[in-house]
Amino acid sequence: MFNRAVSPSTQQRMSSSDRREQILDVAKGIVAKDGFLAVTMKRLAEEAGITRTLIYQQFGDLTGVFTALIEREFAAELAVYLRSTSEHAGGGVEQFVAVIADLLKGVDANPAAWRLFLMPPEGSPDTLHDRLKETQSMVQAYLGESLKNAVLQGTSVIISEDVELGAESIRAVAENVLRLRLEAPEKFSHQRLLNHVRLLSQMLFGVTVDT
Repeated sequence: MFNRAVSPSTQQRMSSSDRREQILDVAKGIVAKDGFLAVTMKRLAEEAGITRTLIYQQFGDLTGVFTALIEREFAAELAVYLRSTSEHAGGGVEQFVAVIADLLKGVDANPAAWRLFLMPPEGSPDTLHDRLKETQSMVQAYLGESLKNAVLQGTSVIISEDVELGAESIRAVAENVLRLRLEAPEKFSHQRLLNHVRLLSQMLFGVTVDT
């Protein structure tokens, strides 16, 4: 079924950059469905409708494919995160709710990538885990700075005596909220999740919650 001939004319229709993106898209689909261990040069070539030679020319080997895929997806979603944190600066309830709202949109727009970040599949390469550690450290630093800014602005922060632990707790909550959206979007709507984030943020900052 997969042993179809690939004509040279078909392979030459795309530019080198477009072909590269196509291969990465196919790899992303396989990983999302079956994990990294399911990606082989043979399957990648067959599903892309090209020869393995083209893949070797673009990436060298499977490690090259995985590295390029991870770097591409991290760059795209990191841009979303950085844009959101720059637009919603400072610290406080509204900031955290707004950033999570933007990330939820990112999850909906690119669920396959976020599954890599939040639920790394079996056989994930070291590159992925390295990027996850870097991102977690960056988010941790951002949250810690946000809490400190809130204190400097006179906002009451319940856990301000241990900013590092507070930031770690917030990061864990944020990751869980995004994971719930990935796993059951029909059950966990944006509004439901954001209401939860708002309530927890209000508790964090000692804001009186209306009943």
